[in-house]
Amino acid sequence: MSEKYYSATAWLGNQKIAQTRQAIFLEGNYYFPIEDVTEGILSESPSIYYCHWKGKANYKNITINDQNLTDAAWIYLNPFDEAKMIQNKVAFDKAQGIKIVVDEER
Repeated sequence: MSEKYYSATAWLGNQKIAQTRQAIFLEGNYYFPIEDVTEGILSESPSIYYCHWKGKANYKNITINDQNLTDAAWIYLNPFDEAKMIQNKVAFDKAQGIKIVVDEER
């Protein structure tokens, strides 16, 4: 099965925090390659999450301008085989005000 890729932009208010042509949509979230996230906005969080089929997700905090969002993003650094397509890709917590705009499916 070939993966679908999306051109997408992540926004926090009027600030662009990520833009890619290689987003992957999985379980209601767009996953952005880590290299397409604005440099310097992500910091480590001690929070982790275990998914029964994706593996361990490491949470990230987002700091941009005067806003600090705790656990606003997550990444699977070493997912299980079934989820390798999202390895080293970042998803954002829409509940914290992050808006994803999708331009096209490829």
